[in-house]
Amino acid sequence: MGRTARRRRKTKPDRPYTGYQVEIVSLTTWMKSHGWKPTCRLAPACFSDTGRGLMAAQNIDVGQPLAIVPGCLVITVDSVSVSPLGKYMTAVYKTQQVLATYLMFERHKGSESFWYNYIVSLPTTMSNAAYCTTENLPDDLSAKVIDHQSTIMTTYNEVMSGMSSNICSHCSKTFSNIFTFEVYKWSWSIVNTRAVYMSPVCSLKNKIKLSDINNLALAPYIDMFNHSPMACVRATVNHLNGTYTIVTEKLFKKNSEVFINYGPHSNIKLFLEYGFVVPSNPQDSIHLSANEIISKTDKNLNKNRMEKLRSYDLLEGHYCTSEGLSWSTRILIYLLIYSDRLNDEELKNRVFANLFDQCEIEAVSKIGAIVVETKLEETKHWESNMLTVLEKNQVEKSSGFTVAVELVKENRRLLEKCLQSLNVK
Repeated sequence: MGRTARRRRKTKPDRPYTGYQVEIVSLTTWMKSHGWKPTCRLAPACFSDTGRGLMAAQNIDVGQPLAIVPGCLVITVDSVSVSPLGKYMTAVYKTQQVLATYLMFERHKGSESFWYNYIVSLPTTMSNAAYCTTENLPDDLSAKVIDHQSTIMTTYNEVMSGMSSNICSHCSKTFSNIFTFEVYKWSWSIVNTRAVYMSPVCSLKNKIKLSDINNLALAPYIDMFNHSPMACVRATVNHLNGTYTIVTEKLFKKNSEVFINYGPHSNIKLFLEYGFVVPSNPQDSIHLSANEIISKTDKNLNKNRMEKLRSYDLLEGHYCTSEGLSWSTRILIYLLIYSDRLNDEELKNRVFANLFDQCEIEAVSKIGAIVVETKLEETKHWESNMLTVLEKNQVEKSSGFTVAVELVKENRRLLEKCLQSLNVK
């Protein structure tokens, strides 16, 4: 589940701007007509650091429901299966494909769709990786963006291969003339950024074959909450009537933003999937390759040495956080420094018992600092280049590229903190 974008807007006032957009009023009015009732006083607001979200208009206590959405207002695979679209979905699909295709179909129906008031409340522009140029990005980030975009194209082609020649029951045109890739990319991104997770469902109503777990749904209003890694919520589903409830396990004071937690996601995950980053994200880390580490130790490793490192599973999975190097990274550096001086048994005893003296700790930190400093300089270079691209208006500022710049900034800040922690040791 998720929001589509989170940008730092320094030109905005510090106090949140509260205002009831026409689309939000229409959404809640429509939901009330189908049995939805507010469970606490919340107000749509625009915040300086997170953008559009929901503000507490009262103190909200621990254990209080933030929202309860009736089952008739939750879009699931069941909803698709019993709809006019369901009979055309005869191939095997992923749950997200099913929901994205249904959203396309209902959007196509316009005001005649039951979900019209929900659909018009959704954002028309996105800032996740699907809407990010792959040019002027760091190589590793560019590869991830390309992979994300390729996944969307692949799933679109899979949908169209089985449906393109079918006739739409709404307008009598073929789906190939209705379901364009751009519309699918939008609907896929809506599901990707706003779907809620449910307990795996096995329903007799569902006739659509799935290749994955049926655990996604779209729940109007709930998807207006922004994410915070510090939020603590509990979500439940009543499988008898489909009602979706989300309860806060943390107090929210009046006039503060009300958050939910999408899960323990790093900033790269948040950017790729949701289109925002979290400043000083406690879940964040920076990947370090074994080659980056080995190259800073002046070691010419022969085949046997490399095989030994591989046998210890030390050639992958390296990273650093704002607090320092990961355990595996410190062990790799230690072995690179001391493997010539200690036999295998001594190395194992030192490593697994974590018995390092102060000199050894300082030696590992010194090499680690060199690795991190190199990564930091590389990140600063990319940040400077990307800011220049933005300043010259070479990309649309509403695109995912703007968020990618924020991601690189956060990476730079993390590396600076990591370097500081290593230099202290």
